[in-house]
Amino acid sequence: MVPEILKRAEGERISGSFPPRFPSHISLPRFADAISAARQTGANPPSLLSQIALEIGASGDQEVDRSDLRNWLRSYPWILVLDGLDEVPPTGERPAVLEAINVFFTEVNEVNADVLVVVTTRPQGYNKDLDEKLWEHWRLADLNPSQALRYAKAFGEARYPDDALRREDVHRSLVKAAGQAATARLMTSPLQVTILHFIVDTGGGVPTARWTLFNEYFEVLKRREKAKGGELQKILERHWGHLGPIHHRAGLVLQTDSEHAGGAGSRFTQERLRRLISAYLKSEGFAGDDLSGRVDELMQLAINRLVLLSQQIEGTISFDVRSLQEFMAAAAITSGDQEIMDRRLSHIAGISHWRHVLLIAASRCFADDSFHYRRATVTQITRQMDAIEPDMIARNGARLALDLLADGVALDHPNFRRPLLQHALEQLDLGPRMLDERLARVCDDAVSDIATGVISREILEGSHAHALSAWRLLFQISQQGRSWADDLIIQLWPQGDKIDFEALDDVAVPLGSQRVADHLADSLAKEGPTLGLRPYTFAQKVARSRRDDRVDYSRIRRMNFTELYSSNDAPGRKSCPVLAKEYPGSYAVMFIPINSNAIYETFSGADFENDSWLPIRRVREFIESPDKMTLAACVRAFCSVRVLALREERLIRASLALLTGKFGMQGSSFLRSVSGFCCVSSQTIIRWERAGTIFGPGLEQFSSRRGSCPLS
Repeated sequence: MVPEILKRAEGERISGSFPPRFPSHISLPRFADAISAARQTGANPPSLLSQIALEIGASGDQEVDRSDLRNWLRSYPWILVLDGLDEVPPTGERPAVLEAINVFFTEVNEVNADVLVVVTTRPQGYNKDLDEKLWEHWRLADLNPSQALRYAKAFGEARYPDDALRREDVHRSLVKAAGQAATARLMTSPLQVTILHFIVDTGGGVPTARWTLFNEYFEVLKRREKAKGGELQKILERHWGHLGPIHHRAGLVLQTDSEHAGGAGSRFTQERLRRLISAYLKSEGFAGDDLSGRVDELMQLAINRLVLLSQQIEGTISFDVRSLQEFMAAAAITSGDQEIMDRRLSHIAGISHWRHVLLIAASRCFADDSFHYRRATVTQITRQMDAIEPDMIARNGARLALDLLADGVALDHPNFRRPLLQHALEQLDLGPRMLDERLARVCDDAVSDIATGVISREILEGSHAHALSAWRLLFQISQQGRSWADDLIIQLWPQGDKIDFEALDDVAVPLGSQRVADHLADSLAKEGPTLGLRPYTFAQKVARSRRDDRVDYSRIRRMNFTELYSSNDAPGRKSCPVLAKEYPGSYAVMFIPINSNAIYETFSGADFENDSWLPIRRVREFIESPDKMTLAACVRAFCSVRVLALREERLIRASLALLTGKFGMQGSSFLRSVSGFCCVSSQTIIRWERAGTIFGPGLEQFSSRRGSCPLS
């Protein structure tokens, strides 16, 4: 297996050059159940270290104690995967599990171990339980169509290594599906691509909704089991109409169990499943020997495999995959009376543990035409959530609206899709740092009028935080290749002193198009250093971003005048104490040598001909020819563009003093006096509160309650 994994990694261009680590995997739902079992018996809950020792010992048929494990951790690097945090609900043992993880790190530190810990969770059900200051958070991206097809091809080669014709037929159908928006959105995870491959392979059509995907998979599996013939076929035919309801009830019961302490593992004992089957058949009117015979037959199938129910652990029966359990729970919730369904959906809407169940239930309402009268209920639930606190404050209803849209719900039903998007856009109220990137993906051309209206209103009329959120979203939409978003950026982008520096911080990089890049470059070129440093940290961010062959960033990168002192070519900075006697250690002027003409050559060309770039041009001239004339020109240039805090008349007075030779510095003497300094721009302005500073060697002291030093 290891050679196959390494070969596959090489094919995916995943480097194999990394230090070897001993791998260990812990199922957090199983660990949570162990904690619950210990509480019930009055014993101390197991630590994570104890659980690792227990599971390693069980798999190796050799007892491993904590002392052995500590020595092992001390002597060899590990990678520990803690799997399924989302399956441990907050109402269960999640606090205890999180505490156990923290304690584990304390034990790791005690033995000075090298352990890489990876915790897995689905986004739904994760409430930032792990401190972002201590944990890196990586969100797995959805498979794009090309990645999904590569996976499908590899899956087909593994499933049918000797049947190239069959592989090609299935792959051709999947390629066609990947080219259609309605089906491509289902090809975003390996599980769903696997199910699609299985459905197409058995002659089924390609589903267009998540409900249809799982339901068709269930039907295909039933038909496959029935096709095996013999006694199994007779039993399945006899119970054909009951297989669905039994699975639905089983999924609902296990999903409910997993919400509580001790039930995270979601498994039936054989006796409990027998009672469930018996209760269902009784509700259908079966009794006596007929009832007991049917229960026995279905239980015998379940011990081996009853379609999606199977015995994975001796004595227990469960679903193979949590998503299939959630599908069955959704089927149960949406069955029966509409009023009951409405209450059920409203009840689970705000519970993160049930979010996937709700999404599948909503998908059924829009995928199954017989459920058309229930669609309004789904879209109304989001508004009902945001009508009361605390959901209103956190915009949880708007978040649910986005979850529905991102899952493809109402995609082909504009009358429902448009109100959902309108509601989802209310997340802009939460500020740019809370903006969900999926919001940009659901703002496609079909709903551009809604997105344009909301974004424009927030930028032009909304609060500062709302405007920042709107800018961030607009640039993210541009990244999706939406030309209307590019048009809106160009239309709304402010000029001059109206530019919001924080908006630049929230620009999504890489930029979405060359038009946007050119417009931002025009804006920065027009204003020049008069904007101060912050806008040009944007140029620095662009310079450091990953390369993008679609967009030429060279103009923006050249405007990054932080290169004057931070690039590899920049001369080293030095420090000169100021007012050392009056305020020891309080003030210093940072400066760079004047012999750095090469780096200033970057700032030449059409973009730097505006008057706003005059200070940079004068600095370059001073470096090339340092004398009183060029230094005075520098000072006056800074005065003309008003980039310094010193009053204009003082700058003019200083420049006149230089021109008239007041300070007696000429020729080589002048060059030696100023050779340590170079006036660069407002990014190195030094401000002070209590006194002024010295305007260069031998010049008068400027006194000011609050001022700045133009020499740096």
